[in-house]
Amino acid sequence: MQGFLGIIRLLPLILCFRLGECLGLLVYRFFPPYRHLAQKNLSIALASKHSLSERKKLARRHFQVLGANLLCSIKIPALSPAALRKVLTIEDERMLREVIDRDHAPPGILVALSHFGNWEMNAQIAMLLHTRSAGTIYQKLKNQQLNDLVNKARHRGVRTFDRKRDLAAALNFLREGGLLGILIDQHAGDAGIWIPFFKKLASTSPLAATLAQRTGALLIHATIHTIGPARWSLRMNTPTRTEGRSIAEITYDLGCQLAEEIKKSPADWFWVHNRWKLPYPAFLLEKVKRGYYIPEDIELKPFKLLVRSPNWLGDACMAAPTLCALKQGRPDMHLTVLSPQKLEALWKSFPQIDEVISIAPKSSPWTVAEQLKACQEEKDEPPFDAALLLPNSLRVALEVWLAKIPRRLGRVRRKEICRGWFINQPFPEEIYRSHCHQADEYRALASWLGASSLR
Repeated sequence: MQGFLGIIRLLPLILCFRLGECLGLLVYRFFPPYRHLAQKNLSIALASKHSLSERKKLARRHFQVLGANLLCSIKIPALSPAALRKVLTIEDERMLREVIDRDHAPPGILVALSHFGNWEMNAQIAMLLHTRSAGTIYQKLKNQQLNDLVNKARHRGVRTFDRKRDLAAALNFLREGGLLGILIDQHAGDAGIWIPFFKKLASTSPLAATLAQRTGALLIHATIHTIGPARWSLRMNTPTRTEGRSIAEITYDLGCQLAEEIKKSPADWFWVHNRWKLPYPAFLLEKVKRGYYIPEDIELKPFKLLVRSPNWLGDACMAAPTLCALKQGRPDMHLTVLSPQKLEALWKSFPQIDEVISIAPKSSPWTVAEQLKACQEEKDEPPFDAALLLPNSLRVALEVWLAKIPRRLGRVRRKEICRGWFINQPFPEEIYRSHCHQADEYRALASWLGASSLR
């Protein structure tokens, strides 16, 4: 690894950039899971502004830009401050200097960063700032060798703080007047606040907003745009207001600022990160630790859940309260029931159900799958985010698998090996061992998925 880094640092920066573009194209061509993830994310964020063909071109260009920036990030730490200045433009440098050189409260400056353009260059920019100590909060990489190499490059200009171990030290650093960078665009899992990002709910870290409020630090959003071959531009927004605002509101504001920068330069953002990741196993949000924040004036993109109805009237009636609980489990829930034709009228009588898809008698699984696919407007995204299968047959599992629904939930018994091929989130058997009545089993399923109560 060290030998490879040494070779890259001997190359001219422009050659690193061009070589990185070629490597990015190879990844785009030969690693389809990453390509499909990028196209899916682009569809979520930019479908209203870019056609399918335009998004495919954007995905291809993104891999080129990403490869170029990652390879250049190896070379850039070896550049002198003068050489760095030649390839980096600081937009509105006078405002930046006024912020950096201020010697009155708030003492510290918190910079909200993202995986945008050549984001590793942020650490090297600290060399150009002589009036403040600079630091960054990082999340340790799983690969220890790679983690050490990345931090070694960062240490040239900044002090690093481990996100899990060094938060107290980071707080003191800010209070003492330091300039601290923190990434804001990663999926935050159970520790995040669910806020709209491009109008679709995503778990988002509140750490930047929390640190700014605790320390009184100035909060600024910054991005590094790729403006040409081996050329970049640092753009900093005016300080984000934190006084008198909630942590969730500030976090949402930062997300909106990032979204605007992405619209200006869509190839620069890290589209191969699963930003709108669905929680596992509980995808409902009633019980999440930090809750969710939705401004009054925003219309959310829906979370599309398909529930395959039981085939018999009695079972369907017992399942109805569970479906109502699922509807209440997320503010963005769009609930569709896939039902035998004979039960269509029953499901349409529930106002909590947004749509009913009726299965004609003797329909094949392929016919049903085509019905489900017809629910999507474009062919590059699945018709639903998840499918919950209440019947236990192999057939219903095959239907949603053929429809390419990414999350497929259902019961898988030990003897049902074939059904298990099509289910990627099996129900826990404890639900069935601890309840003797089917209605109770349905309620337990709703609770397992994150519903707080049956209403």
